[in-house]
Amino acid sequence: MTMPEELTALALQAEAMQREVAAIIPAYRCAQYLGAAVDSLLDTSIEEILIAVDGGDRESLRVAEDYRERAPGRIRVIAQRERFGAAGNVNRAVRQTDRPFFLKLDGDDILLPDFVTAALPKICNTPELALVSGYGLRFTNLPSMTVRFLPDYTDEITVLQGTDAYRFIIEWSPNPSSSGTIYRRDAFLEVGGYDEQLVWGEDWEIWLRLAKRWSVAYVPVPASLYRIHGESTTATVTSQNRLSDGYDAVFRQALRLSPRREMRLLLRRKFIKVARAHLGAARRSALKSGSRSESVRHIGRALKAGWTVVAL
Repeated sequence: MTMPEELTALALQAEAMQREVAAIIPAYRCAQYLGAAVDSLLDTSIEEILIAVDGGDRESLRVAEDYRERAPGRIRVIAQRERFGAAGNVNRAVRQTDRPFFLKLDGDDILLPDFVTAALPKICNTPELALVSGYGLRFTNLPSMTVRFLPDYTDEITVLQGTDAYRFIIEWSPNPSSSGTIYRRDAFLEVGGYDEQLVWGEDWEIWLRLAKRWSVAYVPVPASLYRIHGESTTATVTSQNRLSDGYDAVFRQALRLSPRREMRLLLRRKFIKVARAHLGAARRSALKSGSRSESVRHIGRALKAGWTVVAL
């Protein structure tokens, strides 16, 4: 079989498999970007697209309803009146589909459809695999670029388990993209979905719980265009001076779940980073009027991180 024939066969295989996948778009305060996210999914063969609008966001809901009218057979809108947050919004949407896999795409990002072609056959054909992710290309304004058809990356997909998985997750480099990640629904539900108590990093932390019983995979191709803007979750948490809390929670989960002997030196480095992040947050809080209690809290968390380094 020639190379063009192999690529055509891969595309046909992936297209058939997309019937097994639902796409979930969590949306909150992203009305101006939501259309681009939905359009990128409509360019795939995924037949079920769920737009989960959180917190009674009327503008995002208006955009979602408009798209549902355009593609009523493919798009469903889930309107959450309460504000459940990014983790809670996705968790509730996952329960609204019975397809064995789902792809999560944030409402302000853009899927690169060829990632689905490259990654989907791997997770469909590997029963022990819980998720597969690529990386994100960051942008502010929509870049002028040509997205070409991806060659067969099957042999380059890194499937990890045990110590190797935990080392990859703790290092988090290269940084997998949350948007575009394809999950096995049963595995996601088995571990309880995203942790709704986290202020940030729920889509990172879940890798740690999945790796306890499943394999995880990374493919070195772009999965999505990751939009940088002032109202994103990361930007909001950063402006609230709480990003250090997210790092702290993720690495404490890693401390609980990963093989401590093999990960000891790596975890030491990460908790040194956590301590420094909390000290920086404490300094910024101290510079704000009325934020003394937050400054003290961050100092306490920095000391706790320091004691963790010593204990390790």
